[in-house]
Amino acid sequence: MGSPNRYSIGTTARLTGLSVETLRAWERRYHVVEPAREGRARTYGDADVAKLRALARLVAAGHSIGQLARAGPSDLHALLASAEPRVGARHAHGDGALDAAWRALDRFDVEALQSHLEQAASFLPAEAVCFELVLPLMREVGDAWAKGRIGIAQEHLVSAALRTLLGSILRLTRATERHRVVFATLEGELHEFGLLCAALLGAVARISPVYLGPNIPVADVLDAVRRTSAVAVVIAVVTERTDADAIEGIAEIVRGAGSRVEVLVGGARGRPFVVRAAAVGARWVDSLAEFAAECRRMAAAR
Repeated sequence: MGSPNRYSIGTTARLTGLSVETLRAWERRYHVVEPAREGRARTYGDADVAKLRALARLVAAGHSIGQLARAGPSDLHALLASAEPRVGARHAHGDGALDAAWRALDRFDVEALQSHLEQAASFLPAEAVCFELVLPLMREVGDAWAKGRIGIAQEHLVSAALRTLLGSILRLTRATERHRVVFATLEGELHEFGLLCAALLGAVARISPVYLGPNIPVADVLDAVRRTSAVAVVIAVVTERTDADAIEGIAEIVRGAGSRVEVLVGGARGRPFVVRAAAVGARWVDSLAEFAAECRRMAAAR
């Protein structure tokens, strides 16, 4: 019999749809899995991946990771069986669209790329577009670019196609005027795909996204909050830049928005940044799956 499969933390993140940061946070806070150590690196087995996939799907359906962490395999299986249909097996259209998108990208075929994405979006629920299509594709593009397998032109090509796709879906799924939430990144932060996905998940949950996009001055974020009577602000922080600048911008939003407006922050940052964001009054959201649950909570509030 062959040796059991072992996966790095990066591969495990891709297999489960979770970010590396979320995996580490769930291990540290809730001990959901106990990866083996090979030198200084974590490695995960097939059972770990299966459990993490189940947890990710249940969190996306609105369950609390704190409660799920204490559940055994039979309990998780029962919860999955009784959950909404979208928490079950992955949609075949998402997997096929990923393969087709890569082939179009390799040919620099912009029309085919856009067509494959739009066709998948016509079959998939909006949340699945985020979790099964956009996020996996962006992770693979990022990995391929870092390893030199694709060039900057191809990265820009897929970025433009996804921005058009998500923008169209966001307009089509826009909710009522209640529960307005402002979405932005601060000046100097140009990465917006996580933010676009967050806005889409908000619309699906029946909040009303006010999407400002990337690279927005704090004063303009606060102006949007006041003019729309927003109940919350969502700020994405991804780029490695001076933490002090980002924290000060978040603190200014917290002060200017007032105590009745929640300030939620997420992105690819380490634990020290998370602690500092909490210290200035913002609330860190570990993942888009967790954010989807937050949106449902805000939409249910009176």
